[in-house]
Amino acid sequence: MLYNELIENICIRYFKILKTEAKIPQKEIAKYIGVSDCLISKWKNRNRRISAEYYKNIQNFFIKQEFDPCFERHRRWLLQHFDDVDADISPQEFWEKLFQGKLKSNIVSMDTFIEILHLILKERSNHRYSVEMITKTNQNKCVEDKRIQITNGDKSLEISFNDMDTLAVKSERKKLLIDRQQLKSLNQIHSFRVVCSYDITEKQLIFLNQCAEKVEECLKVL
Repeated sequence: MLYNELIENICIRYFKILKTEAKIPQKEIAKYIGVSDCLISKWKNRNRRISAEYYKNIQNFFIKQEFDPCFERHRRWLLQHFDDVDADISPQEFWEKLFQGKLKSNIVSMDTFIEILHLILKERSNHRYSVEMITKTNQNKCVEDKRIQITNGDKSLEISFNDMDTLAVKSERKKLLIDRQQLKSLNQIHSFRVVCSYDITEKQLIFLNQCAEKVEECLKVL
């Protein structure tokens, strides 16, 4: 289940990369994979899961040599999710091994990420604001997402993850998407929390503490 979730996260982000950097229209992606443009949009919006029946077609699309420059620009991001993968692996070999389940993943699920972030925020709050875990079902009632609801007086924030690299912070007025690169700009984590009951890496724990720091910044200004 976790590996399938990782494939889904990578596919959704790579679709966006190809559309933005390689100028490939979404309709062309959909036509090659053999699905509707509407279904691609539902995948991106997390209203539908990417079923394994589409893996082979997606793989064949991603391994096109014309997309190799995109792969190289994002190699570090793609490879960071796996242990013991050759740093010089070719794009074709990477996509084949990914969709065949031959890469050893080092990630946890987004549900676990949000649960850990919830614990970190709750401990950091020191009763200064309310932190609750909530579950939301999308409009098609096919996917349930765990989210964090933070309330401080008349201010309220809803926290979730768009993918394993992007924190989403939503207030009544707007929604912010904050990726790992933006979080790295935090010079100091003022209150670091170690969560011992989950099997996560040190980098993942640092990332989640950076997320907590950013959430508290947003709570002050949004």
